[in-house]
Amino acid sequence: MGAGIMVTCDKKVLILKRAHYKGDPYSGYWNFPGGTSEVGESAYDTAVRETSEEIGISVPFIKVVDHVESKGYTMFIGKVSLEFTPEIDEEHTDFKWVDLSSIPSIEKLHPKDRGGFEKYISRR
Repeated sequence: MGAGIMVTCDKKVLILKRAHYKGDPYSGYWNFPGGTSEVGESAYDTAVRETSEEIGISVPFIKVVDHVESKGYTMFIGKVSLEFTPEIDEEHTDFKWVDLSSIPSIEKLHPKDRGGFEKYISRR
């Protein structure tokens, strides 16, 4: 089980570029902050912890407003009032704020995030 937060600011979304790790088929892919749950940890707690570790900020700076669940992963939707420069961790090499409408055209978007994003958009 895992969870993360799709951080939004108006019509922009924060994406992170995954570092290259031997044996990781998703090295170099873009994703939203998130990761694997620790034993006994709720999806929400996982999302908050992973987001804080990966971009250096979390709740309450990010206001969680919704969530979608898909195949063992919960993607929370968070809002911030201004675009910020995240303090990315060693698991990532880059970040960018992109238009929400451009997410479907990102070829190398991690499947867990693509699935959650598609579910989120289909409900809007």
